[in-house]
Amino acid sequence: MSDPALPPVAGAARPALTGRESHADAVAAIAARLADAVAYLHARGIAHGDLKPTNVLLGPGGAPHLIDFNLATGGADALLRRGGTLPYMPPEQLRVVLGGREDSSALAGDVYSFGVVLFEALAGRVPFEPGAATEPAAVAADLLCRLTAARRPLTAGVPIPAPLARLIDRCLEIDPARRPPIGRVREALERYSARHRRRRSAAAAAAGVVAVAAAWLALPRAQPPVPEESPIAATQAAFEATPKTADEFFARGLRHLRTGDTGAAVSDFGAANRTSPSGRTSAYLAYAYGLDGFHFPAEAGYRRAMGQGYAPAWVHNNLAHDLLQLGSKAQIQSGIDEANAALALDPNLLPARLNRAMGRLKLSVADPDTYPYSPESLADIEAVMRHPAESANLYVAAAHVTARFGADREECRARAVGYLREAARLGCPPNSFTNNRAFAAYKDRADFRDVVSLPAVPAPARRPPNPCLVTPPLDELR
Repeated sequence: MSDPALPPVAGAARPALTGRESHADAVAAIAARLADAVAYLHARGIAHGDLKPTNVLLGPGGAPHLIDFNLATGGADALLRRGGTLPYMPPEQLRVVLGGREDSSALAGDVYSFGVVLFEALAGRVPFEPGAATEPAAVAADLLCRLTAARRPLTAGVPIPAPLARLIDRCLEIDPARRPPIGRVREALERYSARHRRRRSAAAAAAGVVAVAAAWLALPRAQPPVPEESPIAATQAAFEATPKTADEFFARGLRHLRTGDTGAAVSDFGAANRTSPSGRTSAYLAYAYGLDGFHFPAEAGYRRAMGQGYAPAWVHNNLAHDLLQLGSKAQIQSGIDEANAALALDPNLLPARLNRAMGRLKLSVADPDTYPYSPESLADIEAVMRHPAESANLYVAAAHVTARFGADREECRARAVGYLREAARLGCPPNSFTNNRAFAAYKDRADFRDVVSLPAVPAPARRPPNPCLVTPPLDELR
């Protein structure tokens, strides 16, 4: 029997979509229904606890159905549970995973997870993909470090409509108290959807007028010259500038990479490859995919490039990085092999030495009996850190490798602490090291205690490039 004090979820069986929406409008319409379902739970004092795309089923007409309540809890129970899915967890829950205590509401955690789901539905990726670590605690520590150190707003530069971007950024606030209640999120999505429905109706009403005008304009007549500064001239120029050959698509893809628009680069390199397949185009397409965290298509693209005869050192190295992110033991070993292939072509390629060290670290963590010690990894990290990039993630990775493979040497232990100090200087929260299992043996060291007691500093406004990747030439011709 339903609770008479609470209304049923509005429009549960009504189609969410008409089929005429843009991608963003369709996402907003579905998300509004999903927010309505979460608001219904929150009104009963229940937090779902594991909002993610695989826990949302779409019915006919795009109507969403929220499933899997195994981690549901009372909203007032704070964050007593440790379960969930790491990339969708709010920072306060990541701290619980790392052994901390939090007194914030689990309802606010649902709002954060909802924001991640909405971000992913619009951008095609989560804000932060898990990094190189393999143990859950290490993954949580890495995610916590990156999401708390990242510049805000997180949607800056991401092709998401401005009203939805602002809403997502509010949901992804680090401070739970600053996130809106899910009911407000639903209202904002409903307003956005209603406004865009009105625009589509207006456009449909104007379609007849446009058709008549187009027919009239099709009649033969003398055409007056178009002024160079007119909007029509700009439209004609844009049409004429549209790439038509594989070379032109490839060149425009390079321009998109130089400006950081990886989504547009993927589109142009894909068009170039469909027009005239080549190994170089496949490799650049794979590189653009990898920058956005799409490691499966990146791996396939690099292997296709090699099969087409294009296999410089940067291709082997970047393939190694994507394989390490995919994470099975076989893929990690294959990633190490690709790093070795890159170094055979370019012995001075430091990203390849970093990938090789991180691959061996992953294998050692996954199977310590088979991979207990790797002096080669220490040598690789020492070589990389002679010319380190200003990257907190690089220093944390160096600390992990040095701590694991130099555990029996005091100079290695001291060096690992020094790397953590540099990571803290570059914006990684020092308290994230405290409950990291990789540094459990360091808790009684005075230098380690000094590091974890350092005040947190803001991360750089501009995130450095990924030190595991080689940027290919962005000015070369096909």
